[in-house]
Amino acid sequence: MQRPMAIACGVALWLASCVRATPAAAGQFAQEKQKEAVAPVYDLADTDLAAIAEVDSRRIAVFGVKLGDPREEIRKRFGKEARPASWNPSLLFVRLGGTPQQVGAAGLVLSFDGRDRVASMEIGTGTRTGELPEVLATKLRGKTRALFLKYSDDLRLEIFGPGSKKYQVPNPPLTVYQYPLRGLSLGVYRDAQGRERVSGLLLSPPQPLDKPTE
Repeated sequence: MQRPMAIACGVALWLASCVRATPAAAGQFAQEKQKEAVAPVYDLADTDLAAIAEVDSRRIAVFGVKLGDPREEIRKRFGKEARPASWNPSLLFVRLGGTPQQVGAAGLVLSFDGRDRVASMEIGTGTRTGELPEVLATKLRGKTRALFLKYSDDLRLEIFGPGSKKYQVPNPPLTVYQYPLRGLSLGVYRDAQGRERVSGLLLSPPQPLDKPTE
């Protein structure tokens, strides 16, 4: 039985995007805690990423979900659309587009920390055909929506800016653009026609750079 495409795109992107925090980084984040508490949170259902100054994952909600939210709250909010991922029951999959019969349905893949709160979240297109990204993109705004519909490096740089680290993931073949200081990673694949398409956008806690950016 074929697994959902979100397995390949989501989990590979998540694993490729992990950066180990250092003790110094922990102290830095603690100092910023008060600032984070008063910083505005923007939901991608209402706000284009390109319109957010100094965007980072702590200031972004994805259709009502943000880092640190408890699992039970998400279950109540999304009801039957939020279920344990079939490929990994420790993850929660929230369907955002497509029918249950479609193998590669678009969705939000959530991982949790030891307190059962959201540790990372990925918006996954769930397909390489170009069909479901359009369903998903109707929930997004502005240049963020355009990025999911028709990826380009210029558009990525306009939204996220410079400072990415670039990884190649062999299986499935993905290019991952990681922005550790922003807590953002973007997975991009090339379809059969040679066009580049977004496979997923991952949000996790910002981390310090352990290597120079490319």
